[in-house]
Amino acid sequence: MNYNYWNDFIDKWKKMSPSQFTSTSQNFYKQFGWTNPNMIPLLNFGIQDYSLKYLPEPWWGNSGSNIILNSVVVNFNPGQAECIKLHNFSHNLYGFNDFMSFVNSESLGLTTFFPNTNRWHKRNRSTRVFNTLKRLKTNLNGHEDLQNHLSIELIPWHTTNVRKIGLYIKGNLNAIFDNSLSFAADQSRRIQNSLLNRKVIVRMSGNVTLDLLNQLGTINIQSNIIIPQDYTKNHLLNGIGGYMKFKFNKFQDVDFICIWGTGRTGNDFPPNQDMDWIFQNII
Repeated sequence: MNYNYWNDFIDKWKKMSPSQFTSTSQNFYKQFGWTNPNMIPLLNFGIQDYSLKYLPEPWWGNSGSNIILNSVVVNFNPGQAECIKLHNFSHNLYGFNDFMSFVNSESLGLTTFFPNTNRWHKRNRSTRVFNTLKRLKTNLNGHEDLQNHLSIELIPWHTTNVRKIGLYIKGNLNAIFDNSLSFAADQSRRIQNSLLNRKVIVRMSGNVTLDLLNQLGTINIQSNIIIPQDYTKNHLLNGIGGYMKFKFNKFQDVDFICIWGTGRTGNDFPPNQDMDWIFQNII
């Protein structure tokens, strides 16, 4: 799986007619490989403010060009979208030919259409991972900015409230595995530093991840737990985080390491001491 699928995905979204953005039809959306998120519905701000109206963000950061990659993290989904991401503002990708070119420009700081998106992924994802690697004396050769990190979303739709996302995931298991998880596995093989090469970090809770793995098992996508989440309580110093490690049978060369925080960590990673221990002993 490469970036071309997501370029095509965004191109099809761009060409939708205005009436389709609020449609709850089951049929028109099948060409994308995902079910219509309005059927749940997945919402951005509130009633009838459908997530489908906003530019999807299936990934952010490293654009897959010649820029060195040093980490891959899978997230649940992009959060609430700002008005600039509405279709009437974003349908031309702000003058760029494809989504990959647009994200490349944003992550390099050449354009600043989405400063909050850049700031969030840098503060909560790339910086946390790269600072951990640097504390452990991992050589990044200076390639430690947002453009050297890849964030991939399980589902590409913006939502304010995540409570209904589970229903959408259940109806899109093949699309999630083929286009998000496989994408993460493939790109992890490009990672340059020795510690994270062929390693995908999953920023979701252990319970949510286990539920996803069990659901994938029902469509014959099998996985193996290498380190279960109940191992966590014996080792982490701060008691406000956790970890789990697993593989998918379809790509045995790639490890997935689920890392989550609890309580005040929010959607961030656990504290530095716990991150260091996980990177030293689990990854």
